[in-house]
Amino acid sequence: TGTASHTGGTTLAGYSLQIGDGGTAGSVSGAISIGGETLSYNHSNAVTVIDNITGSGDLRQVGAGTLTLSNTTSVGQVFVTDSRILTIAGSTTATNGYIGFSSNGTLTASSGSALLTFTKLYLGPLGNGTATLSDGADLVVGDIEFGLAGNGMGSLSLSRIGTTLTSTGTITGTATSSITLSGASATVAALNTVSVTLNVGTLIFSGATTCNSPLNTSSSHGTIQNNSAVTLSGTISGSGELIKAGTGTLTLSGLQTRTGGTNIEAGNLSISSASLADAADVLIYIGATLDLNFSGIDTIHQLSLDNHQQPAGTWGSLASSATHKTALITGSGLLLVTTGPTNFADWIAQYGLTDTSATETADKDHDGIANVLEFALGGNPTSSDAAALQPTANVSGGNLVITFKRKDDSERDLNINLQLSSDLKTWTTIFIPTVSSTVNGVIFTIQENDTADDTISARISAGPDPQLFSRITAAVD
Repeated sequence: TGTASHTGGTTLAGYSLQIGDGGTAGSVSGAISIGGETLSYNHSNAVTVIDNITGSGDLRQVGAGTLTLSNTTSVGQVFVTDSRILTIAGSTTATNGYIGFSSNGTLTASSGSALLTFTKLYLGPLGNGTATLSDGADLVVGDIEFGLAGNGMGSLSLSRIGTTLTSTGTITGTATSSITLSGASATVAALNTVSVTLNVGTLIFSGATTCNSPLNTSSSHGTIQNNSAVTLSGTISGSGELIKAGTGTLTLSGLQTRTGGTNIEAGNLSISSASLADAADVLIYIGATLDLNFSGIDTIHQLSLDNHQQPAGTWGSLASSATHKTALITGSGLLLVTTGPTNFADWIAQYGLTDTSATETADKDHDGIANVLEFALGGNPTSSDAAALQPTANVSGGNLVITFKRKDDSERDLNINLQLSSDLKTWTTIFIPTVSSTVNGVIFTIQENDTADDTISARISAGPDPQLFSRITAAVD
């Protein structure tokens, strides 16, 4: 309970050592080596250990004050009990970690220098065990067990990008156990029962497995990444978007109550029932596939293939009976897409324009831009917005560069062209492509802005002509 000021370090040989007796006194300087004994810390105030602790014995945090290990710790077992708090700020390695042993306990790590390595971590073996990692801390573990034989419960929370969990063994628990990833990522080999919440978090499966854990995509989005076959048989809920990453097949065979969208970036997402939310969107990138492994029709709001919204109607595989077919969809099921891209007629109608005011060449707002060009450039046919829609021009390296916006919906319904002239009499018409490419010597760079209007720049070589004029034209296809 006093201050041990010797500088040669401390070795436990055949005897255990407790530093502190529940008050603020008690300290040891220098490194501590423990054999098969137990080293306990018992302080009412916060204590930081700056020296190394090594050996095969046990380390126990039994004091009411927070114990922080800021240097290298390598021991047999770590125990946190009786509502105590252990904070890791350096590198800590142990065969077993018991957080919440006999009653509650908390383990925290909130720095990029914190590395926790356990052969097995018990969260809530007999009490409520909580582990919280943030700000780049890393947890490397074999197995994680939440609640020993169903007697306790535990929670593991990781937050912020750069904070990681790597489990090479099995993660098991009770129905009340949970893992929450908020911007963080977890790489797991096997996961069962423990509920998982992905709040802009990423769950990575390191190999083939079947997982029965409930999954929640929160209100934002969650990513599941797998390069091998993974089946999720648990309930999937949440209003956030589910993002499928990795080259493997991810099968959703459990109940889906989620209302968020589905984004398939890579690999194959297979759904075993017509369970996609009716009001949600589905996005499939080139190289990825959606397997509709059921009989019948699944209703969705919008379908986009490689960021391009597709027409309404039924969609299916190339061998299906759907109105619209694509190689990006497989299986016997069909998608019923209720909302397609807006064509010119639908677009103009939403502004209440009818009769002659709704024609392609009409200019209801008298801003000098015809309705069809308003549609092409992302304008409003009832509001004078010429200044915002006019293309900009500048000279760069002897080339004329024209920059303008293009509404996503318009490229499917309109022929949009760039016309060039040196005398305002004879015009050369050049089709504006949907992707970046060179057409008739004009270099088009097209920036896709998701659902916002595309940004297009056209680089034109002036050549020998002393002057060059350009204009944008559009007409319904």
